[in-house]
Parts: sequence; C-alpha cells; structure tokens
Amino acid sequence: MFGNKKELEKEKYKKQEQEQKKEQGQEKEEEKEQEQEKEQDQEKEQDQEKEQDQEKEKEQDQEGINNDFCSNSSFKNQSEADHSKKMIGNVSKMTKEKLEKSIKKIPNYLEKMKNGKLKEKYQATRKIRILLSIEKDPPIQIILKCEGIFATLDHFLEIDEKPELQFEALWCLTNILSGSTEDVEKVIQTGSLPKICNLIDSKNVDLQEQSIWAIGNIAGDCLKYRDRVLEHDVIPKMIEILKSDPTTQLLRCTLWSLVNLFRHKPQPKISEMSDLISFVCSHLNNENTEIVCESCYLLCYLSDNDHDIIEHLTKNDICKKMAELLKHPSRGIRAPTINFFGNIVAGSTEQTQVALNCGILPQLYKLLLTDKVNNRLKICWCLSNISTGSPEQIQEVIDHKFVPLIIEIFNKDTYHVRKESAWVISNLVYMANFKQISYLINNGVIDVLCGILIFKEVELVKSSLESLEKIFKFDKYATEILKMKDNQCIQKINEIGGIEKIYILCNNHNQYVAKLSQEILYTYFPNFELNFSEDEEEF
Repeated sequence: MFGNKKELEKEKYKKQEQEQKKEQGQEKEEEKEQEQEKEQDQEKEQDQEKEQDQEKEKEQDQEGINNDFCSNSSFKNQSEADHSKKMIGNVSKMTKEKLEKSIKKIPNYLEKMKNGKLKEKYQATRKIRILLSIEKDPPIQIILKCEGIFATLDHFLEIDEKPELQFEALWCLTNILSGSTEDVEKVIQTGSLPKICNLIDSKNVDLQEQSIWAIGNIAGDCLKYRDRVLEHDVIPKMIEILKSDPTTQLLRCTLWSLVNLFRHKPQPKISEMSDLISFVCSHLNNENTEIVCESCYLLCYLSDNDHDIIEHLTKNDICKKMAELLKHPSRGIRAPTINFFGNIVAGSTEQTQVALNCGILPQLYKLLLTDKVNNRLKICWCLSNISTGSPEQIQEVIDHKFVPLIIEIFNKDTYHVRKESAWVISNLVYMANFKQISYLINNGVIDVLCGILIFKEVELVKSSLESLEKIFKFDKYATEILKMKDNQCIQKINEIGGIEKIYILCNNHNQYVAKLSQEILYTYFPNFELNFSEDEEEF
C-alpha cells in the first residue's frame, strides 16, 4: 500500500537534511542520492506495516468526485455525466529543482529497469511512478518517448515472484492510462490489457485494487476501449469482489470502475444485474461518503437503461432509499440522486408514480431554492419529465407550488437552467387538462411560452408552439362553451408581442416550425395587423 502523507513528510525531512548538509559543507551530491535511496527502502517497509492507516490517507488524497450531469431536454437519453472518468494514484509533490534533476535521470532509471538487478529494477520503476504521479504537469510524454518503456512495464506485470515490482509497474500504467486516448491506445497495443485484467484474480489486495483502477481508466476513456475491457469478463469478477467483504478502498475503487463500465451506451448486458443492484443498494447508508457517492452514480447509470432495469429499480424500496439521499448534505451525492429520479420519471406513468410516492417533490422544491446551478439544472430536467405524465401527476407539480418558482427561474437564472425550466412549462401546458390550463394561464405561462419562441433550440420552439396552440384551443373552448370573456389569451399574446414572434417563425428553416406557425396565424389571428419595429425586422 501507499500513502501520500508519508511521502510529503519524507520530502520535508529530506529538504531539512539537505539544507543542513549544505550549511556544513560535509556531504557530496552522490552521498545525498544514496541517503535518499536508503530512506525510500525504509519508507516501503513502513508502508507495508501500516496498511490500514495508508488506506485512509489514500482515500483522502485521491481526486474527489465532483459529479455533474448536463441535460438539455426532457428526454432521459440526453442526460450525460461529468463524473470523474479518470483517476491517478496518490499525487507526488516535488520542488522544481528536484523535478528537473529527476527528469535528467529518466534514461538512467530506464536503463536500470531493463538491465539492473531485481532490486534496482524495483527502485527505478518506483522513481518513474513518482514522476508520473506529480500533481502538476507530470513529465508523462517525456517518459512515454523513452524507447522500450511500455514493453518493460508490460514484462514486469508477469513477474509474480516480485509482487511489489508488479505493483509499481501497474501503478505506472494506471497513471499513463489516466492520460489521453492516444496514451491508452499505446498501452493496449503493447498487449498489457489481458495481463492487467488477469491481476484482478491476484491474492495480493494491492495488485487487485490497482488492476481494477487501471481497468476503470481504460473503460472511462471511450466506448471502443470499454468494449475491449469487457472481452475479459471483468464485471462478474468485480461483482465477486463486492461480495467478498473487501476493504473500504477496494470497495470504493471497484464501484468507481463499474461506473465507468456502465457509463457508455449500449450498456453491457449481464446475468448478475439483480445481484449487482442489490449489493450497491446495501451501501447507500455506508459511513464512507465516497462509497455512497459511487453507489449513487452506479444506480444513476443503471437507471438510464431499458424498461426492465427501471422496473427493477422501482421495487424493493430502492427509490425510498434514494429519496432519503436528496436530503444529504453533500452536493456530490445529491447530483446523481436527482438524475436517478430524472431517469425513473422518464419511464412509464407507473414508474413515475413510484418516485412521486417516495415524496421527492417537497425536497426537490427546497433544493431548487437553495442548491447550486448544476443541481438546479438537474431538478428542472427531472420536473420536465414528470410534466409529461398523467393529469394527476401534473396536479402534484401544481399543488407543490412549482409553477411560480419555475417561471421565476425562467426569468432570472442562467441560460441553461432557463432552457430546462422552459421544458417544464411547455410540457405542463401540453399535457394539462383544461382546468389545469386555466391555472397555468393565470400564473403567467403565456409570457414564458412566447419567450421560448426566440430560443435557438428547434425542439424547444416546436414544443412551445404546440403548447401555445393548445392554449388557443382552450381560449376558443372557454369563449364558445364556457361563455367566458372573448379571446383573453389571444389578446394577451398580442399585447406581449407574441404574434410577431410567431410570424417570424413562418420563415423558419425547420419546415414543421414554419408550417405550424402559419397554421396558428391563419386559424387564430386572421384579422390582426402585424406592425414590426425596426429591431424585430432585423431579428
């Protein structure tokens, strides 16, 4: 095992020692290097003796998960994650002077890796790994350009009698795999992938964990390389690890890697899906927030799946457990939870009702008032999916006072959040019954729908026109059948310049938008004169 805190303490000690030697003028550069080598060996021994402490440090030092989803319509298939696709091992911190010296020694390290004794191979590989783990601007490309580096690391993976050398080589590859697609391709072309995957079966926990970590980096790069990983049947092996009461760090690493394996579409089909879901759900109340976070992200991706998977997720109190996590203080946990429900309510009416029965609406309302912009975006996306449901479900949205809040968001929030809020209003109007439309009109949705007409997103403009057409039909029904005041909605739209916006859309490049705009004007505004301002003509 390894721990970043210990490496920092070591560097601090070395710096103090070097300053003392410089003042005394007693030591030469070669003696300093030998002393550093001795300290590194001692460091390794201490690492092995304090495994549990180092696991904790590793958890603290690893790159945190800042998980944000982006969605740009009411369709669940358009949700996408920005969950950490790649991770490197514990970062190393090194002074600029020491880094420059170490870079100059890279050819010497590689020579020792190729031709040195076993101990020298290990020490040189460890030095390369430290360079690859530097927090800022690691010299990855300098190392990768060294002739034979990939073949050498690949060979070390086969030396079973020296697991610490295997571990350092695998850690080097893991950090290389956290880089570009080209870097991943070089590792795969060397033939290292089967060896990396085989080390999942290692009895050495460190090697097992590092193998899973490397696999996660490969799978997170792109669909092509995810599929290459799947050829080695890694998911069943990971599920067995989850069942084996793994260490906290191994558990978290396995969950993170599984997230990457299910990130890309089409998602893998596995016979153990029920077991996987059950196990992940059992960790939603884990004391470790990172494990809870990874569990939520895995369920989030699984929920963005076919009907049968969503049906399974709406049973066995899974939604109830996830609903409780909407109250979690960590935004990183709330984000995938909101998206989980966004995917659930994008399913059937029955599946949507399961989510609503868990009481998600009151909590979503609170979060919409207080949460950060990305989560507000997610909540609006979730509400837009609910708004395509039954009249009873639309009434729940109305009863929880969302309409005035969504209109306020449309008028004041960032563009992306406004766009999602526009979908909420447009879907609500289009799916509402006449009684609900009356409420929506009285609360200002006409201004929103007319405001949407100048958006660049064609699908959103289509939806707004369709919703406006439904309001016109309601207006006609209210005038002719209910004997209400003549054409209130039509007059309102005329007052706020909506007719001019519809007229401009008659020449839209999208044929459907143009045709629907023409039909609306012909049917509902045959006698209105269009007076354009100079600015509107330019638009």
